[in-house]
Amino acid sequence: MKLNECESMDIYLSKITETVQQLADIGSELDDDFVEVIMLSGLSSDYDPLIMTLENGNEKLASETVKAKLLQEQQRRYDKTEEVTVSGCQALAAKKKGKDTKNTKDKALLTALSVVMETDCWFIDSGATNHMCNNRSAFSEYIPIQAIEVNVANSEKLSAV
Repeated sequence: MKLNECESMDIYLSKITETVQQLADIGSELDDDFVEVIMLSGLSSDYDPLIMTLENGNEKLASETVKAKLLQEQQRRYDKTEEVTVSGCQALAAKKKGKDTKNTKDKALLTALSVVMETDCWFIDSGATNHMCNNRSAFSEYIPIQAIEVNVANSEKLSAV
């Protein structure tokens, strides 16, 4: 069982606890040290510093203590995210030849959202011909394509996949 197969640390630890309990119910109890090893071995490499700290400590830790430390780490990582609120947006009328845009009453649709993001910042362009996202799991259907050239706001062209 791996953490990246679960939606959260809570679910990951619950699945391990449930499996350990099921084994105990049929008379195959696991040693507490082995449960600790299972918990730590399913973590991704970004947990390596925490794993080293736990393994190199002077005191022997119970699996419940390891579980508590992992949940604290999850909360610490969650607290490091920042909330981004989109506000103060305005629609810009397209400049069309022969049209006076000052007195034009165009209907516009603006979608505002409040999201929790980690370290990357993304901007939404409702006039874009192609929409992109930095999280592959956000797509209900994903088809790999060849790299394409994308025009960005400063007229620079970037390669994107």
